[in-house]
Amino acid sequence: TSRPEAFVRLRLTSALVLTLSVAGLVGLTPVVWWLGTVNEMIPLPDWIDQLEQSQVDLIEQVLVQDLGVVFSLFVMALTPAFCEELLFRGYVQRQLERQFGVAAAIVVVGLLFGLFHFRFSQLIPLAMIGMYLAYLTWRTGSLWPAILVHFVNNAFAVVLGMYVSRQPDMDLESLESMEVPAYVTLLAAVLFAGILYIVHGRTIRFPPDQPSRLA
Repeated sequence: TSRPEAFVRLRLTSALVLTLSVAGLVGLTPVVWWLGTVNEMIPLPDWIDQLEQSQVDLIEQVLVQDLGVVFSLFVMALTPAFCEELLFRGYVQRQLERQFGVAAAIVVVGLLFGLFHFRFSQLIPLAMIGMYLAYLTWRTGSLWPAILVHFVNNAFAVVLGMYVSRQPDMDLESLESMEVPAYVTLLAAVLFAGILYIVHGRTIRFPPDQPSRLA
């Protein structure tokens, strides 16, 4: 294509859309934590458990280093947010939409996003986040809401992880398995559904065929 920025939807969008997108993440997060506890009930082979433990250990080693918050956020939040969104919601989702339609593209790119992280004990929540990012990208016609939400999600995890890694009685593994009260999950799900309703009904999306046109 002669318009790669249009193909991957690198278009500016409004502050309202960006705000609503992050608000949706706030509602989605407790639901994702609950899905994480459900995912952990699925038995996995020992080699997968060992692989995931090595990943957790590596992340903890990075977080306990005195690298500074800004550097950690750049490496572990901003860079993956931009690069992964450009790949998954920018290129892969666009190609899947052309071949299989919007709904299938959102589901498949979410699953691919979850598998990409090799965290099989967190596959369902990661896929859920991936589907939300894919929906935002399609509905708003812009990749920036997904990039921002991805960054905010990663930044929260980095800051929280840095705090936990410095506490002698806490670790990342116990944090991931933390249970959220049912009423909090329910209220969060209602908030998330309300945000989706507003985004779906009030944002202005570019015509789906316009950026797909090849030169």
